[in-house]
Amino acid sequence: MERAVFPGGVWVESVPARAGKEVTICYHGLLSQCGADKIWMRSGYSQGRSWEDIYDHPMERTEGGWMKKVKLEKLGTFNFCFKDSANNWDNNNGLNWSFTVQWYLPTPLWPSPLGPCRSAGLSSVPTRRARIGKASGRYHCRRRSWKPGRNRNLS
Repeated sequence: MERAVFPGGVWVESVPARAGKEVTICYHGLLSQCGADKIWMRSGYSQGRSWEDIYDHPMERTEGGWMKKVKLEKLGTFNFCFKDSANNWDNNNGLNWSFTVQWYLPTPLWPSPLGPCRSAGLSSVPTRRARIGKASGRYHCRRRSWKPGRNRNLS
């Protein structure tokens, strides 16, 4: 996982952002530099222009600025901006800050019997090493119409 740095004194740790996972959002922007005593991060998800599931998160003051850990609940675009206790807003000059939340698919220790290729309309075949008894956990994807004589590498 890496850190994404945005303009205006904002950075996000634990990117790429995955649904069901937490990210840490750090803010050292205009409100922080003007001496705000409290800062909230307003967040929401969007597929277009309007926000849904809007929530104001109180942020924690640290030596490096203000921080908040947020669990990403939905896919789509995660939008956020900041406000202080005097109701002054920092919304990146009306653009807000945002990033895309992607699917989180944990890698299993051993593939399921259905195989990793099922959702793509393919079936899976254990690699040669897995078929001869060595537990490699690797699979090749193949078309369902595959026949053993057509692909010499897998036989």
